[in-house]
Amino acid sequence: MITNNKVLFRFLLLLFGLLTFPFPAYSLFRIEYIGDRLSDLYHAIIPWIGKYILKLDYEITTFTNGSGDTTYDYVLLLFFLVVSIVVTVIWSVLDRKKRNYEQLNYWFLVLLRYYVGYIMLSYGMYKIIPLQFPEPSFYRLLIPY
Repeated sequence: MITNNKVLFRFLLLLFGLLTFPFPAYSLFRIEYIGDRLSDLYHAIIPWIGKYILKLDYEITTFTNGSGDTTYDYVLLLFFLVVSIVVTVIWSVLDRKKRNYEQLNYWFLVLLRYYVGYIMLSYGMYKIIPLQFPEPSFYRLLIPY
């Protein structure tokens, strides 16, 4: 088990679930509809949080662009953290039985391993196959450092 602390397990399950969703369906079946609807929802919520709750000096207009290093991505991560904490508290209050989460833990770890493997392979493929970096021109190869 990831942890014997059930509250921490619930929090990690929710946080990584939000971070990776809709991974298996989106990658395996190419269901763009789910991802597009989630993006539309986040594109409405996250700028609102930045403007009215965090009181940022500027509006969030740049969304995820591949680097993960935008204000949008940081506010989205904060949103996921808060949602995970709130749902963990509600789940912990409602579920006071001595439940065993061994099966849930197993499948959570399997999904997380596949997600990490998928991300690593796709990231590597973009480097190997000339998609991100095109082949250098002959002139570029002759320029000394």
